[in-house]
Amino acid sequence: TKPIVVAANKIDLPPAREGIKKLKVAFPNYTVVPTAADAELALQRAKEKGWVDYDGKNFKIAASDLDEKIKQALETIEKNVLREYGSTGVQELLRAIVFDVLNLIIVFPVEDEKHFSDHFGKVLPDAILLKNGSTPLQLAEAIHTDLAKHFLHAVDARTGMRVSREHELKNGDVIKIVSTK
Repeated sequence: TKPIVVAANKIDLPPAREGIKKLKVAFPNYTVVPTAADAELALQRAKEKGWVDYDGKNFKIAASDLDEKIKQALETIEKNVLREYGSTGVQELLRAIVFDVLNLIIVFPVEDEKHFSDHFGKVLPDAILLKNGSTPLQLAEAIHTDLAKHFLHAVDARTGMRVSREHELKNGDVIKIVSTK
């Protein structure tokens, strides 16, 4: 059987708590994540417009000249979703799918291992999702086949240590690939 993650959406509505309990009882082998997708979308859009400071869990109204209806809508999200559940659940849902179900890790490839940057100076410009247990050679393949073809070794940017092509990468590793090209 395939693993299933249930996004129990609409947690901002009154019957949500009871519905989530029923889902967990009815589907004990499934991961049930309470979510409020509309609230997440509203908060992200409000953040883009500079109306709020939002970090995924907390938000603060940043604009003093907000329309009263918008302000009330944001306060309702804060009361019914963030205070009640701690977040909109969207990030938790993604984490459950990516890390628990798909068993992936995030690796950050860099060109400059001293500054954790690419050749333009952008710090941690890329994040690559790989299967847990992947190696630097597989990271090189995910970036470009030529990089893998001319692979020499990799450098763990955090420790500065050289690692082999068979080294098992860990979630959050920052890696420089060294190749002949």
